[in-house]
Amino acid sequence: MKKSFFALDVVAVMTTAMLLSEAPTVVAVALAEEQLWVTCNPFELIPCMERIPKYSRPPSKPCYSKLKEQEPCLCRYLEDPKLRRFFNNPYATFVASRCGVSYPKC
Repeated sequence: MKKSFFALDVVAVMTTAMLLSEAPTVVAVALAEEQLWVTCNPFELIPCMERIPKYSRPPSKPCYSKLKEQEPCLCRYLEDPKLRRFFNNPYATFVASRCGVSYPKC
């Protein structure tokens, strides 16, 4: 019961922080000769929040795909003082590693 309340608290706090942070931004990612545009929006990662208190469960498919999509934006999230605590913690690195996303060194 406590874990479910904790998860709801984390989602509520993260949502508030995201609302207070900058508007979504667009980042260009160059892969070989192709350039991809990614809209950096931390709200896209909300499907990953359900996994925070549950280390033993693998990330959901929506979390996996959104984390892969938002990977070029992770440094921006880590540099934002309102979002940093959500992305610079053991839970975030756990989910990233389970999704095969390299945790950035910004």
